[in-house]
Amino acid sequence: MLMWFGVQFNWNRIMAVAGLEALKKHARNVMPKEVNFCVSNYNCGKPGIEGLYYSDDASMRAAIAPLLGHSRSLGQHYRLAHGQLD
Repeated sequence: MLMWFGVQFNWNRIMAVAGLEALKKHARNVMPKEVNFCVSNYNCGKPGIEGLYYSDDASMRAAIAPLLGHSRSLGQHYRLAHGQLD
């Protein structure tokens, strides 16, 4: 099963530096090999990530939970959208 996800972060310029560093650390050290994501620019100036996960919804949520938890600990809010690709 192939799941898609998109996370829109409500970052300002200062928060973006810490957020991008967290994304880099997550991708290098934590991210499962089944996750594939890229940084994107939603709505002209609102950065986020979009990606694919090769498994089911519950596994996808578990795989990206550390990244979202780190974002929350930095005081950064996000909105997650996701679904299954047929």
